Amino acid sequence: MPTISLIAQVLFLVAALVISARATLRTGSILRGGLYLYGLTVFGVVLFSIILPGLLASHGVDRHEVVEAFPEAIGVLPVIFLSWIPSFAFAGLVGALRAGSTKV
Repeated sequence: MPTISLIAQVLFLVAALVISARATLRTGSILRGGLYLYGLTVFGVVLFSIILPGLLASHGVDRHEVVEAFPEAIGVLPVIFLSWIPSFAFAGLVGALRAGSTKV
């Protein structure tokens, strides 16, 4: 179960990065791309640290297996408060790469 959890979290992060990059490129707005990634990061943290473990525990999965698959070592609030930094850095990088590729 920990391997499946890790794969799901990585796939979610990759999808969030792709959605943010597409939003940045489509709108040309670093702010919009950063907000997309920030919102998806917050949603992912809440999903993988609160909602899914709660659903698994409510369906009879052993508490030890739930904690092993979704470790509680990382706090939810610090990730939510600090994830805007890499979100806007990534959107800024995508925007800079786009601006650099359009110059002739």
